[in-house]
Amino acid sequence: MTILKLASLSACLFCFISIATAQESPFLSDAQTSRAHKLTLDLQFAEARKLLAANSSTLQSTYVSSLSEALELLLTEDPSLFSSYEQNFEDRLFKNPKTADEKFLLAEMHLQWAFVYLKFGHELDAASHFRDAYKIATDCRRRSSQYLPIRKTTGMLEVMVGAVPEKYTWVMDLFGIHGSIENGLRDLDLISNSNNGLAGEARLMKSLIEGYVLQQPAGAADDLQQNLHRDSSHSFALGAASLFIKSAQSEKAYALLEPLANVTPIANYFRGEILLHRGDYRDAIDAYQRFARSYQGSNNLKDTFFKIGICYRLLDQRLKSDSAFAIARENGNDLVEADRSAARTLASGGLSHSSLLKVRYSTDGGYYDIARQTLDKIVQGELPTEKDRVEYYYRRARLEHGTNHVAAAKIFYQQVIDMAGNKPWYFAPNACLQMGYLALEAKDETRAKQYFKKALTYKNHEYKNSIDSKAKTALNRMKR
Repeated sequence: MTILKLASLSACLFCFISIATAQESPFLSDAQTSRAHKLTLDLQFAEARKLLAANSSTLQSTYVSSLSEALELLLTEDPSLFSSYEQNFEDRLFKNPKTADEKFLLAEMHLQWAFVYLKFGHELDAASHFRDAYKIATDCRRRSSQYLPIRKTTGMLEVMVGAVPEKYTWVMDLFGIHGSIENGLRDLDLISNSNNGLAGEARLMKSLIEGYVLQQPAGAADDLQQNLHRDSSHSFALGAASLFIKSAQSEKAYALLEPLANVTPIANYFRGEILLHRGDYRDAIDAYQRFARSYQGSNNLKDTFFKIGICYRLLDQRLKSDSAFAIARENGNDLVEADRSAARTLASGGLSHSSLLKVRYSTDGGYYDIARQTLDKIVQGELPTEKDRVEYYYRRARLEHGTNHVAAAKIFYQQVIDMAGNKPWYFAPNACLQMGYLALEAKDETRAKQYFKKALTYKNHEYKNSIDSKAKTALNRMKR
């Protein structure tokens, strides 16, 4: 216990000293490069590169050029751009960085392309560049402790390593890679609240981490929206919209997405999700089709055509629904969770009862009155399958949870857990996950651990990666 207290005290002192001594190291101080950086975050990639063309030899312009190309690839997944941008990346790499600025640039380029390689399915390349980014960034942090920009890089790296499930930490140990979510957030917070040119980027990353890693999407979305007055960029609006959707606040998301419909394809995918939630099925079909026509990648395509099929099913147009499902089976891949879920449902033919589908999507979007009205009209005895009957109580639980009727939500979640047993459906594992969160809110860590661990025991359900990751992250944070 004494050792733990000393370690905790040392960490607090280290954090205080770091915050007190970190300096406002200039980066993106050149007006033209700073403008190009703002255009990049506004997703105006061509305009940013025009500004950089006249002054492309500086470290700062190289950073913005690399960021621009990596971000474009991550958003569009355009295979026609990949080879040329990869060559640009390789041409920009250099050996033996000496200054803090050089180390920061090199670490950032490696980290950017770790994300790109992962997005395009090159997992070994992604791991190699992640390790290079970690080595260079930690060396820079150690040798130049007062250099502020590197906190953006180390902050991201710390969070990524800290979020690795405990059973895989031996791999990180093997390569001498260590990190914690809390330390990473402190680094990002430090630069977020500075006047450094990278502060906006850090604010965006910090909010996305809070929303997706720490499972606090509502607060993170509010933070991004509140920062739009100073970080007026499409990337902030897109990030806030995705978090509002995740936190069942689809109407707030829709207002942010309307100006983005002709800026980036993913905005129309998000618009389709919201319109499906709202029950505007024909408009949802149109938004999904706009996404499919303009998107160059493979991720989310299977889910897109699957959702088009859902919309037609809810419009009671079975032939068009079946046609869309057939397209979904033949297109896209199943690398991301939405596509895996669509593929699994299509393969099993296990589509839910139409009324339960309406409840599901209305609840997902925060349209609780519509969800409750639909749910109250369902006659349980008329539900044709055991899965539908379990899902009925699961939808009850999600609705009561979403409307802050915690006691009722707990009763229905437990009923789902008891009824589902070990069936390969996601209802019970997610019920366990949510019961864990509710126990944490009630300061009952013992019960929270029980539910998080139980969530991990379920096999072969369509959201296993996501639910397991959330449960493991919660357990890791509780342990620390």
